[in-house]
Amino acid sequence: MEGNSVYRWTSPHPALSGVSCALSPFGPNKCLLSVIVRNEAPYLVEWATYHYAMGFREIVVFSNFCDDLSDILLDRLDDLGIVRHRPHPCVMFPQIGQIQISALRLTTLLGQFKASDFMMMIDLDEFLEVCVGDHDLASFFASVPDFEVASFAVRGRNAEDKRFIENGEVLSRFLQSSWANMDRTGDGDSVVCAVKSLARSRLTRGFHRNHRPMIAKFSTSGKRWINGAGSDMGPDFTDRRASSIRLSGPKQLALVNHYSIRSAESFMVKAQRGNASGAARLGMTDVAMANTLKYWTSRNTPPQVRHDPPHEPPGFRALLDFVRSDPIIADLEARALAIHRERAALGYGTDLGRKLADLIGYAPPGPS
Repeated sequence: MEGNSVYRWTSPHPALSGVSCALSPFGPNKCLLSVIVRNEAPYLVEWATYHYAMGFREIVVFSNFCDDLSDILLDRLDDLGIVRHRPHPCVMFPQIGQIQISALRLTTLLGQFKASDFMMMIDLDEFLEVCVGDHDLASFFASVPDFEVASFAVRGRNAEDKRFIENGEVLSRFLQSSWANMDRTGDGDSVVCAVKSLARSRLTRGFHRNHRPMIAKFSTSGKRWINGAGSDMGPDFTDRRASSIRLSGPKQLALVNHYSIRSAESFMVKAQRGNASGAARLGMTDVAMANTLKYWTSRNTPPQVRHDPPHEPPGFRALLDFVRSDPIIADLEARALAIHRERAALGYGTDLGRKLADLIGYAPPGPS
């Protein structure tokens, strides 16, 4: 363990005492997760409790100009000890251009980071899945050699003809992917996919980035950079700036499931919001609509391979139920869902919004 002993690693919050016995115990490595959130309130509780149960006992969340109750919901999750909520620096200094890089840099200044052994940055629509053992971080560490970085394949999950947000959960609802089953192999069976990486907090000769660290001449360091199957990555990946891999070979011990579009209703809201990182890839304007349509079609195309729901870490459902039993959380989630449904319907009322809705199969629910 490399965490700096000067900095304290947080013990489970007293509010969680009634459910902590169902969770995996702290593993040998202290793992921190960092994420940027912009108007993701209906999805926060499932995502945060899942990754807390996974073994990320420090989850640092940077809110970025939220107006759907995300920031207030994050404050309550902070009160319960599930996350550490911080406003993103760009909220105070809008001239900051690199939204993800500035969040990573601020993360490295926190005491929680300095007490950690490993860190990872993913998005609010991504879920790390461990496919072995108890399906938690401790099981992954026990299944692979000692490593400096592990880069996991990102598997896209599509909308599966689901129209509405419902209660905001995604894990049990969206089971289809437009990619081949990455748990199986065969002649010529491979897929190019993005990666997200779990890396030692204190890197030698390098720095953290949102997809993978950048480490100069890593192949000469004598350390290991592995993929989600536990196999060593070659210098064509480690020593370059590649953020994707061609995946084939052994069964994945861990991967990242990406719910980038969720339901049609959810995507209507996302199109209006734009990217959480501020990148101009989405929008409901004449200029952005072509990119928005491409974003949907590229992530929701056949063949649609059906997968099982992701493996869940021990205690996740108990923790999710416990957090949702909090009356403040329950009220905020209900209000946030209403906000998102209203925004989707408002988008439908515009010419561009109706064009998008017709393509993705969305229409507001009729009167009850």
